Order: sequence, then C-alpha cells, then structure tokens
Amino acid sequence: MWLALILSGVTFFIFLLMLAPAGAVVYLLPGRFSGWGFVLVIVFAWALKAAFMEPFAIASLMQVYFKAIEGQVPNPEWDHRLSEASRQFRDLKKQAASSFGARPAAASP
Repeated sequence: MWLALILSGVTFFIFLLMLAPAGAVVYLLPGRFSGWGFVLVIVFAWALKAAFMEPFAIASLMQVYFKAIEGQVPNPEWDHRLSEASRQFRDLKKQAASSFGARPAAASP
C-alpha cells in the first residue's frame, strides 16, 4: 500500500516538474498548439513513470514477497486440488521439477 502511494506521489511530482518546460512550450507556441504542451507533460510524466518508477516498484515488491515466503513450503492439500483441477498446473509443475533436476511426484489416484 505504501509503495503504491509513494509511486503515485512521485508521479505527481514528476508531472509538476514537467509543467515548467511545458509552460515554456506554451509561451513559445501560442495559439492552437498551446494545448499540446499540457498533453506533452502528461505523456512525458507517464513515460518516466513507466520507464523508471514501475521497475523499481516491481523489484521492491519482489523483495518483500521473497522475504515473506522464505522457508514456506506449498500446502500439499492445495497442490493436490490444483493438480486435479488443472492440466496446465500439472504441466507447469512437471516443467518446474524438470528444470531444477527433480523428478516429478507420481500422480495420485
């Protein structure tokens, strides 16, 4: 939750920071092109957010997630339920087991 709020705040700050160059564009290009300066600010703020802030947010979330699941093992009951319900899950489980050099568990009756 905090990360999302911080990300939104930084994006808004970037938007405000880009208003000064957009104001210069509006001043230099009066008339019908002046509205495009505001659009330029929005697009540039969004592009900076997508290029720099979102990868940082994803890396931060992954760090918290890996710390939270450290030492946990999958619940065998849910593993069995998902294996029974989904062929794609069984295939994914087999691929994961083979990529780590483990033998997949035998199918239960």
